[in-house]
Amino acid sequence: MHNSTCNVQKGRTRASHHFAFFICAFCTVLAGCGYQFRVEGAGPTIGGAPAPAAHTTAPRMLIQNFKNSTTEPNLEVKYTAYTRREFSAGGGVHVVADSEAPDLVLIGQVTSVVIPTLAFTLQGTLESRVTVRVDASVEDARTKKVVWRQGATASSEFFVTNDLQFNRILQLRALEQAGRLIAEDLATRFLSFLESGAGAGQAGGPEAGDVLARGEAADGHVYGEVQRAITDERAERTIQAARREAGDQGLRPLPRPEGDRARP
Repeated sequence: MHNSTCNVQKGRTRASHHFAFFICAFCTVLAGCGYQFRVEGAGPTIGGAPAPAAHTTAPRMLIQNFKNSTTEPNLEVKYTAYTRREFSAGGGVHVVADSEAPDLVLIGQVTSVVIPTLAFTLQGTLESRVTVRVDASVEDARTKKVVWRQGATASSEFFVTNDLQFNRILQLRALEQAGRLIAEDLATRFLSFLESGAGAGQAGGPEAGDVLARGEAADGHVYGEVQRAITDERAERTIQAARREAGDQGLRPLPRPEGDRARP
């Protein structure tokens, strides 16, 4: 009788061990199948973390739809979307919809699109560039006074193929890339403007406007000088390559410009 009782207890013990092993294996399979425990939220911090700044402390900005003064269609729609996204992410403002009351209003305009040729041969163009100019200003929604004005220019290059439809796609991609660069530049400059404290007080006064105008003119002059230097250098290399190609094919060489004849 005693032996029978011991056998029953041993059997129960083995069954318990088997059941525990089955539970562990089942949990392992569930974990491998993607069932996991996650903790949501910021989690505990050592020493206590400062409360995040309220989003409503930033000025509320309405970004109106851009105006398009160029012949390129739909640029105003894309550039408006790029600007709203960049200002929301890193412009120091809270972008609001038309139905909400803003503190500031941004007005933008696409003023020019230039597509010069960068590289070419006797057979055609090999590489081009799109250069886009956007002028933006920020007004006080209550007083209608301009508190910030900035112009931004960006370029993007693309290769030219024998497929006209594909060339148009490449050109559109370059225009979009230039628009994203302009939106990022405007948001960065406006954030610096807010952080410098120039947005308070007499930021929209005549002296501040003169400073902004002089800074914008200086930036445009430097950019123009750099662009001209790059373009002249590339044009010179392209002309030299075209002359060599014409000589190899037995064609009449290209005439040298007036400025080149005086060079040794």
